[in-house]
Amino acid sequence: MTWLRMPLTCWSWFVTSILILLAFGILLAAVILLMLDRHAGTSFFIPEVLVSGKVVDRAGGSPLMWQHLFWFFDTLRFIIAILPAWA
Repeated sequence: MTWLRMPLTCWSWFVTSILILLAFGILLAAVILLMLDRHAGTSFFIPEVLVSGKVVDRAGGSPLMWQHLFWFFDTLRFIIAILPAWA
């Protein structure tokens, strides 16, 4: 069977699998950056930290970056879940 003769359900499964690969790659990058923030002392998401009442500057991380990465993943997750039902 050729690609153009496949039913719409098969096309939706194919597109869903591609979206899953894209979405989990972004989530993996966000989780790796978060783990580096917590264990390696980097500052991707942490702007500054209070240690014993003193502000320790961590080079200007942005907590909004985590929110944007997670929002992008969550939006793709919704589309991935509903795509086969739309077909």
